[in-house]
Amino acid sequence: MVSSLVDERKQRQSEVYAEMSSSWGGENTVLGGLFLSFANETVMPDRSVIDGNITAEVRQKGIFKIPFYTANLIIKGSFNNTPWREGKQTLNLSIFNNNSVEIKYVRINGAEVPFTLKSNNSIPNALTIGNYTADRLKTNGKTEITVSAAVKGIDKLMFQQLSGKTDIAVKSNWTDPAFTGSILPSARTVDHTGFNAKWELTTMLNKSGKSHHLLSEEDSFGVSLFMPVNVYSLTDRSIKYAILFIGFTFLAFFLFEIFGQLRIHPFQYLLVGFALTIFYLLLLSFSEFMSFALSYLIASSATIGLITMYSAKILQAKKRTFTMAGMLVILYSFLYILLQLDQYSLILGSTALFIVLASVMYLTRNVNWYELQER
Repeated sequence: MVSSLVDERKQRQSEVYAEMSSSWGGENTVLGGLFLSFANETVMPDRSVIDGNITAEVRQKGIFKIPFYTANLIIKGSFNNTPWREGKQTLNLSIFNNNSVEIKYVRINGAEVPFTLKSNNSIPNALTIGNYTADRLKTNGKTEITVSAAVKGIDKLMFQQLSGKTDIAVKSNWTDPAFTGSILPSARTVDHTGFNAKWELTTMLNKSGKSHHLLSEEDSFGVSLFMPVNVYSLTDRSIKYAILFIGFTFLAFFLFEIFGQLRIHPFQYLLVGFALTIFYLLLLSFSEFMSFALSYLIASSATIGLITMYSAKILQAKKRTFTMAGMLVILYSFLYILLQLDQYSLILGSTALFIVLASVMYLTRNVNWYELQER
């Protein structure tokens, strides 16, 4: 039940992302670079350079927090000894999954030229910047084109290689980047002020076999504005341990039953199980409005307090009640540590499970189970 609620909230979060991205550029933007086209031919640059400054911020819609960014980009394309056709060549910017691009200026061989940004109906995932004659493009066999652009988006800014020699450098004020895609940065630094990353590519890497200007997420690489705490993924991970936690608690009550010669009714076990289950519902509810750590503290304290008060009656001794309370504190503290140590959670969890099993085997080594069954 709780797991389905987590899935439902994740789905709602995705819907909010889609709603917000439609009004702010796009989600998972893929940027290629500059290329020229004439009739049915395309000319890719011999070298591409992208220098970007990403200004990011978190905005909130309802209970959902979403990372927005504006990327100010200097995009350059170098064409060497290109046989330009007579007539006008079309300058294009390859970009996928984004509807918010602003061109600030266009320079060809150092001279600023007029431009008109519009969709290219004949080439997918491309925006037409302007049409320029061969005379405008030719300068001693080399053509240098520079475009200053601002791209708005949500979550990810990805890149794709258009030329054999590609250099990309980005910096940002975002302090928790996640570098993702088919190629990782050749250099990167991350600190409390933000991050810097560089990609230096000398060989064309086009695994999909598609034309270079047909952008997709398959061959892309770049950066995701990672949200440090995803409450839904943490809650979902905690639910995966629910069976073990309920089992350990029931086992503790069962051991008290054996060694304390108590009779605990199955309905009492059921109520304790409900209390343990509601912990996850409380955790999910509170974490949407406050930090996960505080939500976990409130939910676990409420659950431990409820079970401890109930145990005071059914265990019939203060020592047993305090022992149960201490065990629950250790159990929930251990779960929180597991959730924080993502990479080491398996080895830590399996080791703890082995220790618990060994302890139970040791404590019950002298129990006569046949006699217990008759009793």
